[in-house]
Formats: sequence, C-alpha cells, structure tokens
Amino acid sequence: VLKETEIIKWCRKAIEDYVFEPTTVTIKLLGEDHNSLITWNLTHVWPKKWDIADLDAYKNEILVETLEMNYNFFTVKYES
Repeated sequence: VLKETEIIKWCRKAIEDYVFEPTTVTIKLLGEDHNSLITWNLTHVWPKKWDIADLDAYKNEILVETLEMNYNFFTVKYES
C-alpha cells in the first residue's frame, strides 16, 4: 500500500482534478557513497503523466513507476 505522500497528492491534484500548482523540483544523482554527483534544478514544474507498470504476483519482477513532468527551465550542477 502506497502512502499518500506530498508528491502523490500533487500528481493526483493535477492529473485527476486538473488543478495545476507549478513548483520547483530538485533531482540528485547519488554515487555509491550517497554523495551528489549531479544535481538538476527544475523551475515551474507540473506533472504531465504518471504511470505504474502492470504487476504480476506470479513473477519475481520489480514494479516500475514513471512520473513525466513539464518544466519551464532547468540548470545542471556537476559535483567535483
């Protein structure tokens, strides 16, 4: 059972209710030591598509969830 996290609430509000609340999003790629390697900062972001792959209880597979977002602008920072 998924928890009703803030990101899930934000997506549902946009996709199900057509209430769009653009926000700022930060995405970090972490290395094995959990330190940031690359950081993407996106501005004026809103969800476009939210997809959850089919789940087969008889297969030993991971479940893939995809969130597609629109944005107005982004920056990338490469950590040294």
